[in-house]
Amino acid sequence: MVNHFNLLQTGVIIDQLPIWRTFPFSPHFFPMVSREYILIKRLRDKGKPVDVRLLRTAIIQEAKHEGAFARAEELFEDMVEILNRQKSGNIPYTASDVEAFHYSMATMTRYAPTAQKSMDYGYYLLKECEPPLRTKNLHLMVLTNLVYKFGENVRDNENMKIALSLIKEAFSLKIFQEDPSTFTSLSKGCPLIVFENVSKKVLLHFGLKLSNDKSSLVPIR
Repeated sequence: MVNHFNLLQTGVIIDQLPIWRTFPFSPHFFPMVSREYILIKRLRDKGKPVDVRLLRTAIIQEAKHEGAFARAEELFEDMVEILNRQKSGNIPYTASDVEAFHYSMATMTRYAPTAQKSMDYGYYLLKECEPPLRTKNLHLMVLTNLVYKFGENVRDNENMKIALSLIKEAFSLKIFQEDPSTFTSLSKGCPLIVFENVSKKVLLHFGLKLSNDKSSLVPIR
């Protein structure tokens, strides 16, 4: 699923860099390298285990702040490998494991470079993940991110249609009929309100709005 970004191809030996430094090249060619990524590489090179909480922090840093999604993908694969080993060994996930996965999945779907790449991670969540990694809360956050990504350009009618289908999928889950406590935010704002706000542009494009009881979509009159 992921194409790895090979640091060795840059000709830079990361272990010889102070961890607060970045590649000594133009940022147009090499995104900045986070402290967390360099620390993880050093742990790998020494054969030491990497904690999923460190991976979560590094994934957010690389995808959101450094604009280095390829490295975030590499780290996400590491996280999935760790979690799969635990599952195979019948080792229960801890609350920290689940939280790290949720933050990471939300980050990958939000900051993917293309809408289709976001969708790839959405499919992975639905097809490959089971509770407790997959929850209604995470499903809603991923749907919100996908609606955002596919609804960014109102001139792309095909993507807008996909965004509308994602909104309809959320309604099929009866999200607004759920107990609001089902949905908790990983950042700021109520997830249901965030979903509603993100959906407005798409619904307006198709002349739709939420019904008064938020149980369906109705034409704007």
